Amino acid sequence: MIRKIWIMVLFAVIAAALVCFLIQGRNMDTGKPVVKIGLVLPLTGNSAHLGQAIKGAAEVAVAHANRNSDNRYDYKIVAEDSMLQMPIATRVTSKMISTDHIDALISFSAEVVNVVSSIAEKNKIIHFGISVDKSGATGKYNFINWTMPESSTAKMTEQIKAKGFKNVAVVSFNQSGALANSEMLDKKLRAVGIKSTLYRFNGDIRNFKTDIQKMQDAKTELYVLRLFDPQMSIFIKQLRETGDKSTISSIEMFNAIADPSIIESLWFVDTATAENDITREIMKYNKSEVTWGLGQVYDNVMMIVRAFEIAPDKVGAIDVLIDTKEFDGTVGRLKQDKDGIFHSVATIKRIENGKQVIVK
Repeated sequence: MIRKIWIMVLFAVIAAALVCFLIQGRNMDTGKPVVKIGLVLPLTGNSAHLGQAIKGAAEVAVAHANRNSDNRYDYKIVAEDSMLQMPIATRVTSKMISTDHIDALISFSAEVVNVVSSIAEKNKIIHFGISVDKSGATGKYNFINWTMPESSTAKMTEQIKAKGFKNVAVVSFNQSGALANSEMLDKKLRAVGIKSTLYRFNGDIRNFKTDIQKMQDAKTELYVLRLFDPQMSIFIKQLRETGDKSTISSIEMFNAIADPSIIESLWFVDTATAENDITREIMKYNKSEVTWGLGQVYDNVMMIVRAFEIAPDKVGAIDVLIDTKEFDGTVGRLKQDKDGIFHSVATIKRIENGKQVIVK
């Protein structure tokens, strides 16, 4: 009987210790406090290959961070599926804050980022958005680390002018992130004397044939696409079915295409991209050829880690990030402006054998 009582007491002590560690947010293995980084990503649906790749990049970054035994904290990823839908993003973000007690957030795609940013600001949670819509960085706690339209559209305009195109159709998803690039590109092309027509399409459109005919009647020489899949693939297939062999390009969105074979040999403008061991490690970890956003997400995690390690406490991490004017990331030197946006330089790529190759 005495032995049973002692066993019960022992279990009670262990249970109490476990509860104490959980409440304090500590790692049972190291005894260090834990910093939880929440991810709001499309883990299912048409963009799942992007969300899963980005999740892998964050996991590799956390694994690298946790190797440093001198760190004051351990770092942990908590991921939720946004399905690229704002109501779902709202629900899972609120859940991670109230239930998982996350300390920082990373989210993907302009409209989701804008939803998450308002929740993060209200709850004083550090948030990095993967977005070209500057409004996602509004407030003290929100940041964006991405190649912004100023760089991407300048690079695209430069390429279009150098290749001698005179008549361009900019074909865009009618969404704030897509239009941030599309509208700026349209204006820049016009400013250098290149004819440009901007076509906007809602996300439910699947038949582009009438609009394609209008573009062809206007003698379009180059189609610059800012569409998510399946719209991207549908548009390209319907254009090619007419026998139109005009050049097709994109700013960033070739990354979102499900079947790279239909864009084989085409060039496009992409975000800053790292060709280094870290990117290769992430791709191997993911078992995927997706490169879009891997370096930026890895850098986001590392900036978050740096902030928490330098700050005197968790609350002070935000001030470290605000004071980080430059950061040497995997995609190059990132420079933060007064609005909390970390800028990087766009790259030119070509699709070769289904893989993205940086054009030197």
